[in-house]
Amino acid sequence: MAESVDPATYINVVKGLLAKNFTKITIINKSFQTVGASAQDHIAQAWTFSPEPGPDGKKAPDISVNENQELMDDWAAKAKDGKFFFYKRKWNIFGRNNNKEKLHCRAAKRNPKDNNILLLREVGNIWFIAAGKMKGALDQKKKPKHFKDWDEAIKAMEGVLDDNGFEIDD
Repeated sequence: MAESVDPATYINVVKGLLAKNFTKITIINKSFQTVGASAQDHIAQAWTFSPEPGPDGKKAPDISVNENQELMDDWAAKAKDGKFFFYKRKWNIFGRNNNKEKLHCRAAKRNPKDNNILLLREVGNIWFIAAGKMKGALDQKKKPKHFKDWDEAIKAMEGVLDDNGFEIDD
């Protein structure tokens, strides 16, 4: 896609991802401007992560998180490290199909409204971040507004991006 994008295109991406059952969407350019979001607070933020105490009962030091820095960091290295911070949450990187342009993350649901998957794509000079819900391994049926599996979520996101001119390299 050309460097200059009609702002309506970003609105269409957000609407398309919401229609596919993602619940939080953020689109940020490489100048760290939010060019699309599903709500006013669905933006990159700075915050402090407080890790749970370890098995020995000792608390690890707090971590200062800058979500813009998380986007800028080397995603391939993040995949090896196994964690990513966004939407004021720690996510565990999942699967083997992660690289410098895409990440698949998951987190435990703390309550039924929590998102438990996070997909990130870097296309040209834009970062696309989308969170949603996926049915649990023990759930017998797919719940409304939940993805049945990773493939469904990935295809949904990449389909919307492709439909709006943002091609994903395999």
